[in-house]
Amino acid sequence: ELVDLNTGQVLVCAGRANSQAAFGAEVTRRIEHVEDHRSGDHRSKNHGSDDLADAIIADITALVSEMAKVCEEEALSLDAVTVAGNTAMVHFLYRYDPSGIRRPPYMPLVSAPPVVRSSALDIDLPGDPLLYALPSIGGWVGGDITAGILATGLHRDKRLTMMIDIGTNGEIVLGNNEWLIACAASAGPAFEGCGISCGSTATPGAIDRLFVEGDGTIRWHTIEDASPHGLCGSGLISAIAQLFRAGFIDRAGQILAPDTDLDEPGIVLVPASQSGSGRPIAILQRDIDSVILAKAALFAGTQSLLAAADLSADDLDRLIICGGFGSVLDVEDAVTLGLIPDIARDKISFAGNTALRGARIALLSQDAWAEAIDIAGKTGCIELIDDADYFERFTSAQFLPHTNLGLFPSATPTEGRA
Repeated sequence: ELVDLNTGQVLVCAGRANSQAAFGAEVTRRIEHVEDHRSGDHRSKNHGSDDLADAIIADITALVSEMAKVCEEEALSLDAVTVAGNTAMVHFLYRYDPSGIRRPPYMPLVSAPPVVRSSALDIDLPGDPLLYALPSIGGWVGGDITAGILATGLHRDKRLTMMIDIGTNGEIVLGNNEWLIACAASAGPAFEGCGISCGSTATPGAIDRLFVEGDGTIRWHTIEDASPHGLCGSGLISAIAQLFRAGFIDRAGQILAPDTDLDEPGIVLVPASQSGSGRPIAILQRDIDSVILAKAALFAGTQSLLAAADLSADDLDRLIICGGFGSVLDVEDAVTLGLIPDIARDKISFAGNTALRGARIALLSQDAWAEAIDIAGKTGCIELIDDADYFERFTSAQFLPHTNLGLFPSATPTEGRA
């Protein structure tokens, strides 16, 4: 976002795919890339993370250039920039060694990077603005989650709230104005459409909702009503939930009657004649398996966080879903999949891109910036790998919606189709 600091008005927004994906779909792969290409003294600033830093910088400068053109600001000068990203991404940007993030005790080299001029990070921006990186809570719970807490006001509300950021890291926050704890469940990139046979980012033509009629007819909705070309994250969740509810998929996630005209087990969702690519759009068995593993990791994380506080989902006053596709995710689909707790629907809300909103809030107010630092400092971080019960919870969640149906009383599939 490009924001007028005098009025707080958002002048223009822009977005683009993360160029770091070229070095790994998952954060751990990107850290490994840095380690594999380390040069010189690992304590020095330049230790092999140039590839990742250059990718981020290229994205930032391209976005600023694009927004300047839209605003027709030839002499654009920036005063300040705030960035909110996962802990590893901020390490890449500052060219810090990220190795400690993926090894016990999973501590970042720096939690609150210094405020610097953009030129100090080799970022060529008009006006050489001050760059503020929101502080991280832990190695796997980054400044984007700090921004999310700031944006939702979770830290100021007396109601017991759980915030779930659905994405690769699957961060979860629990608490209220008196205490906060957080964790990250490594869900993998499936929710972002990566590694999925017909996966797509959330671009025009991506299927974001699926519907199965009583007679088995499959309908779909695409972003901007464009011709369908693939499934984005919310579309994947919707597809599996709807197919399960209609009896195409059993509780183990197995396709009961695969389409015979595919090269591997799967279900055709959009025939080639109606696809924007001219090829059928299908969800394969391996796609379903990937999503079930991802949702199991995330749901097990919610259970572990609640258990750490000696609470249950029924104790929650609010459940906030945030992330890139949080605003278009269907609650019933998410519950049917076993992705989020099956609680009263009036307790569940969607907050969209809270990282972006929190970054804007911190940009516009020094008090808010100080608040963000306080949030990061007081939020406890739980490492799920150290939780003796996490693996059992993860295994139990690898069914639709769960092995314990008592946790999901509203998720009732029909009988399987022949």
